Amino acid sequence: MVTVGYRLAPEHPFPAAVHDCHAATVWIAGNADSFGVDPTRLAVGGDSAGGNLAAAVSLLCRSDGPALVAQLLVYPNTDVSGEPSGPVGDDPALFNRRSVVWYRTHYLADPEHSRDPLASPLLADDLSGLPPALVVTAELDPLCAEGQRYAQRLRGAGVPTRLDHYPQMVHGFFAMPGVFTDGRRAQHRAAAFLRERFGLPPRRDEPAAGPADNGPADAALADAALADAALADAGPVDAGPVDAGPVDAGPVDAGPADAGPGIASADAGPGVAGVRGG
Repeated sequence: MVTVGYRLAPEHPFPAAVHDCHAATVWIAGNADSFGVDPTRLAVGGDSAGGNLAAAVSLLCRSDGPALVAQLLVYPNTDVSGEPSGPVGDDPALFNRRSVVWYRTHYLADPEHSRDPLASPLLADDLSGLPPALVVTAELDPLCAEGQRYAQRLRGAGVPTRLDHYPQMVHGFFAMPGVFTDGRRAQHRAAAFLRERFGLPPRRDEPAAGPADNGPADAALADAALADAALADAGPVDAGPVDAGPVDAGPVDAGPADAGPGIASADAGPGVAGVRGG
């Protein structure tokens, strides 16, 4: 697992973080032997703003490489162009709509950038050819609706996609397994999904990576909560040649070498190494 130390806004606004994360992913793929990593089994993942970065990196990898076998998007921010919605409102005890607006105004130097697909992956014209995805959403999260819409659009574009929706959960629950049983469950299901995509056998103590057992937000999303039958045999995306030129994002702390598959991660809670995205 690799944690990417990308440049931060507002000192380094969009698209600095996106390109830093992609550069790190390219560098890991080009130097896989140094870490005992299989460059044909790379995934990206993140939560919240990191989910946004992981989705954006997946878009860049589709055109510029390297090929990815999965994207793990935990309550991702997929549309920074509009107003967040949901039942949370402005509750000061929770990550709320004002929180989203505050982060957005610091991330974007120019409001026009909000419609760039690398800032708002939901607005990309074409999502086909992206790696299989697991999208995790929480009911009491202002990012819930846009995460679910992104899962729907991925599926509509033919991308094998699973949507795990957690009723009565708040933004950040994934990183709090000691507080929320669903946080622990979501981490286990994410790990099972990644093991499946890496072609590794499931652990005996892991739940199946199939359909969510906690139900979607509403009946209209029921189909999106089902595991895509093609997911198990979907191969890596052919993203073309890898241009692993110089990386200007600073050193990458790759941790101990591991002979297993690598995860180039933009942002994540426990279970997937990453840098918190806010």
